[in-house]
Order: sequence, then structure tokens, then C-alpha cells
Amino acid sequence: MTSSANADDTMVVVGSRTPTQISQIPGAVWVIDKEMLQQQTRNGADLKTALGRLVPGLDLAPQGRTNYGQNMRGRGVQVLIDGVSLNSSRGLSRQFDAIDPFNIERVEVLSGASSLYGGGATGGLINIITRKGEEGLNWRTEAGITTGFNSSDDMDRRLSQSISGGNERVQGYLGTAIGDNGRHYDGSGQEIFPDIAQTDLQDNRSIDVLGNLSFRLTDEQSLELGAQLYRSGFEGDRGVYFPNLDAATPNLNDAEIRDGYRSQRDPETDRKLVNVNYHHANLWGQNFYLQAFHREEESSFQAFPYPVADGLQFRASQQNTDLSGIKALFESRLGDDVSLTYGLDLDRETFDASQKLFDTDISDASGGLDQQASGLSPAIQVIKWTGFQASSRATGKPPRRSNSPRGCASSTWTSKWMNSRGFLAARMTTKRRSSMPAPSLITATATRTGCSSARASNCQTPPNTTARAPT
Repeated sequence: MTSSANADDTMVVVGSRTPTQISQIPGAVWVIDKEMLQQQTRNGADLKTALGRLVPGLDLAPQGRTNYGQNMRGRGVQVLIDGVSLNSSRGLSRQFDAIDPFNIERVEVLSGASSLYGGGATGGLINIITRKGEEGLNWRTEAGITTGFNSSDDMDRRLSQSISGGNERVQGYLGTAIGDNGRHYDGSGQEIFPDIAQTDLQDNRSIDVLGNLSFRLTDEQSLELGAQLYRSGFEGDRGVYFPNLDAATPNLNDAEIRDGYRSQRDPETDRKLVNVNYHHANLWGQNFYLQAFHREEESSFQAFPYPVADGLQFRASQQNTDLSGIKALFESRLGDDVSLTYGLDLDRETFDASQKLFDTDISDASGGLDQQASGLSPAIQVIKWTGFQASSRATGKPPRRSNSPRGCASSTWTSKWMNSRGFLAARMTTKRRSSMPAPSLITATATRTGCSSARASNCQTPPNTTARAPT
């Protein structure tokens, strides 16, 4: 985390969508730099686990593909990559199964409810800032192996390579990270059952390719182009064997782990992201920021046994999300101590989900190890527009600090209107910075909602199991 000596001078975008010193943000902000993140990941922690250890108030993550239940101070968190939200209308809780820590420059965290980037941030914001190019030519290579010495089956392997370079006008970065996970064992050396409900990261391979170009067009204009390809999916042949699927009364008792698993739909996360940012430092006497982005995400689950009339049938869902948007923002200085930020957001999200059905005879005969598709359930599709969205922010620069425990104060006012979702919210926050252990915080919130959502729900968890059904 950024040291206290220079924390107040650190520039972040998570608190206002424009580069702002932490000392000017009326809220709790943390910055996790790449050195602290690498210290955790080199000891075997994945991204969500590392952040759970480093960010105050953020819950520890489950050991799986999902970060379901990883809240900040008991409430949900919105996760972004370079300002592009990874949250969707259908919450899959895979926001941290999105990027390899090798390609992360820092992580900015804002604690507390915020509507700066839309909904879903009742607990706070986590903005992942990716690495950028530098002047000159730079190479970086990392390789690592993690093992608990339970034979080679539990070995995790990592190999990463990046190249960056440029001059004062153009800089570029390209980084590739590949990771292979082995099996998981408990303290006594017993193999841990895989999570076939929300899926886990055993026998998982992840590939992250991230690149960007930065152009300094003029002394007052800059352009950034970024793209990412990310895939994380199951690559193994070990699965859960259920010996009683073909019994007179089918059940899931006496399960064990065996080789020979194969399925026509395996758990994976496949994401593509394109992001374009333009900045003009003096457009009509104001700072102007323009962002356009597109995200495609395909999330698949593992074959899971659902109760049917004559026994159990394995099914596996797949959920696809496409999100496109454009954001325009002006920052105007009204005086030495006052600035005004306002802008427009437009985004469109489409979501569809389907469920693959597997042949019951083949599944029963193999104890659930052989999953051959027999059909698809009807697909569900949702299209959501945020047709118009306006936000404004006025910030007064706090006075110089004094030795008084109530030495400085700052305030902010934000409003947001999204006519397509019938949402109107206004918030005023006043915070006094203090050397006292618990600074005072006064908030007033008025909210009116009239939005509706479509949710594709799966069947209930089969009897005799404790797993939560795929969401």
C-alpha cells in the first residue's frame, strides 16, 4: 500500500473519474502497488486472495473461480479494469477471474457506496490499472512454480513475458501470462473434491494477453488504445464419480474422485476487452475526457446434477454478456479552490443464457464422468440500455492543514439520472479530516428506484448435496 509520506499526493481516478490527489477525495482510498501485489502472488495467492489480504475491510475470497461473498464491509463491490466495469446485470461473481497480476500496475480502492461508474458499488469500487509502455526498450520475464510436495499433481506453474518501449510521443506495452494449476490437497495429503457447482481452479489453465498504445498527439492532447484477451478454463481429466446414479433410487452418495472425466462443456471464462481513451487538456478552457469501450464475456459452468422425474440429469449453463459504451466528461476549474465535473454516459448491455442437457444413460453408466450433450434448454436474452446518464461533481479544495484535530474539511455533491432504468439519486457528503482515530462522517442520501431486472435462475440443489447450484 502507498506509504503515508506520499499517500496524499498520489493521483488516482477511482474517486472522481479524473486524476485526483487522494487528499482531495472525501473518502477512504487505498492504492495497492505492483510490488505489494507481486509479494502476495509469488507466494501462491491469486488476485482475489491477495486483495483480500491487502485491502482493509475486504473479505477473504473463497478458493475457487468465483469471488461470491467477497464483500467490502458487508456490501457488494464494483470491479473495473481501466475504468471499464466487469459487473453485469447477471451477477456471476467472476470479476477477479479477469486478468493476470503480471499485467497490473496498481489497484485503486474506494471504500463506501458510490454511483460514479453505475450500480453495484454499495460497498466500494476496485479499479485495476493495467501496465503501460515506457520510454526506451524494456523486457520483463517471470517464471515460477508453487507446490505443496504432494507429488507433481499439485504443482502450479507460471510463465510471463512482456515488452514495452517508445519515445516521448508514443509508448507501447504487450504482456502475456500463462498459468497452469494442479490439484488441491488438504493438510493430511488428501485430495480436495472439486467444486462442481460454482467451479474451482483445479486443473485450470489461464492465458492473459494485454496490449496498449499511448500517443501524445499534442502538448494538450493524448490518446490511449488498449485491448485484452483473457481465457481461464478447465484442462484436466479428473472428476467426481457418483456410483449410485443408475441405482433403483438414484442418489449422490459415496462420491469419489477419479480419472476419465470428459464433457462437451467445461467450466471457463472467456473475455475480450477493447478500450479507447482520449484526453484534451484545454477544450473550451476545460479538461475533456472521452472513453469508448466494448467487452465480450462468455462464462461456462461444469455439468451439475439436477433432480428430474426419474432420477438425476446433468446440465451445464453458459452465460454470455456483451457490453458497449461511451463516456464523455468535462472538468472545469471555477476558481483556485473550486472545480466542476460533469458529463454523459451511454452504454448498452446484452445478456443471454442457455443450459446444455447431457444424455442421462451415458451419464448414469459412467457415474457422471462422461457427459455427452443431448440438447439445449431454451435460451434467455436480456437487452439493457442506459439511454442517458448525467453526473456532476463539485469539489472545494480543503484549506491548509493545521494542528487542530479538525484541521481541514472537504465536501462533494454528486447526482445521477438514468432515464431508461427509472433511477434518480442525489448524495451529499461532508467529511472532516482529523488526526483523531475516528473522523466524523455525515452523509445524506435520497434515492428513488423503479427499475426492473430479468434473472435467469437455475434449478435447486439436488438432495444429499451441500453445494450451491450454479448461478
